Amino acid sequence: MKLIDRSPGLFICAAFAVVYGVIGVEAWMWTAASVAAVAGTLTLIIAVALAIGTAFYKLLDDGTDAQPVPAATPEPVERPQAVRVPAARPARPAPRVPAGLGV
Repeated sequence: MKLIDRSPGLFICAAFAVVYGVIGVEAWMWTAASVAAVAGTLTLIIAVALAIGTAFYKLLDDGTDAQPVPAATPEPVERPQAVRVPAARPARPAPRVPAGLGV
């Protein structure tokens, strides 16, 4: 990838040569009418795609061997203390209303 740093124009010319070369092989594949031509063309396309992907992966690599940062161990959590809830008082019975005086 030093070519892109030294001469961007030459890099673009090389990229165009690769693209138009593959297109030319594809056009030849259509005229050859052969299963071997199709297999060879597909192999060429896969190889070019892998080469381009690898080149850009290396271009994006910053050169450092970054190690994963270990996860911080969580601080121990204190168990909640039991809270004393006062016992509920028994409900008072409803007052008795004598018969005949009720509503």
